[in-house]
Amino acid sequence: MNWTELATIASSIITVATFVAVVFATLIYRGQLRAMNRARDLESLLAILKYVDDLELRQARYFMNEHAEELRKLYIAPFTLDKRRAIDAKIRELSSGSLELHNIDLCLSSLNNICYFIRYDFAPADLSDGLLENTLIHAWDVFKEYVSYRRTRESDKNLPSRYAEQFEWVIDHKSRPVKARGR
Repeated sequence: MNWTELATIASSIITVATFVAVVFATLIYRGQLRAMNRARDLESLLAILKYVDDLELRQARYFMNEHAEELRKLYIAPFTLDKRRAIDAKIRELSSGSLELHNIDLCLSSLNNICYFIRYDFAPADLSDGLLENTLIHAWDVFKEYVSYRRTRESDKNLPSRYAEQFEWVIDHKSRPVKARGR
């Protein structure tokens, strides 16, 4: 056997070894990617549970459900600072001073953040259907007038308000099938 035949055989062996190493590295990378996606889902779920478990936010959600009909009447006129003060005063009156409009806004912001996780696939796809379906649907039923009311405020830059945009998107897409993620 001459040296060119040996070089060809050695080259073939090195090529096969390189191929095996690439396949092995790809499998390791795939496992790491799957673990990273799982960790991201769990972190998002913990953030969502933190929102859901917050006592002040829960109190605001219950308050909005209890007094929805009374508060809906306040959302008819376009947004003004005087109207906002009137709504705040009514909330303080109905809650015996334990809540204010700021608490309602924080609740909406939290639900919007949860819906952001759901919309952009940072949370498990079945979260909106399983764990939070009733919470989101009932909250939207109560909050949609307030969201519309808040969107009528004038901005400094004459841009349309995007208040609770993620929340509305999730509610609008509830009837569509949940996109399955490959893991």
